[in-house]
Amino acid sequence: PLSVNHGYVIVGIGINLSTDNFPDDNFRAYIDSFIDADKDGILSESEIMKTTSIDVAGMDIYSLKGTFSKCNELTSIEFNNNKLSNIIDMSYTFQGCKELSEVIIEEGITNIGMGAFSDSAISNIHLPNSLVEIGDSAFYKCINLESIIIPSTVLTYIATIAITKIEKAIFW
Repeated sequence: PLSVNHGYVIVGIGINLSTDNFPDDNFRAYIDSFIDADKDGILSESEIMKTTSIDVAGMDIYSLKGTFSKCNELTSIEFNNNKLSNIIDMSYTFQGCKELSEVIIEEGITNIGMGAFSDSAISNIHLPNSLVEIGDSAFYKCINLESIIIPSTVLTYIATIAITKIEKAIFW
């Protein structure tokens, strides 16, 4: 059976490694090589849950669209030196990643999508000067988030619930 969840095509109990779900050829190839352990073209819940890191630095990627929501073992993501301009197509992508504490967001990123890192374990984050928009609930329920540095370039939109429960927010 097919169903759609946050815009992803779900096949049976897994996520199809299709161009609809992973439009970037290089990112899809990375997922196929390093995360789809049984090489069946479908990410099972088990394969997603066992993912500990994603390192696609310098792989000429323009989109990180895919889903790793509730990857309980994911601790870090490295996506610098790519063709990314936004993380807007990553809505809810890393939601509920309870071990995700480190994310480096490079210069050139202009948007962070809705719920992208909500309910994750991020503790500190420095956002790039190129950032202009933070979507609804992007860092919502990040209870470990102690500080966030938001550049003055973020003028377009910061949702009122994009960031909650933090001790220190610096706008510069």
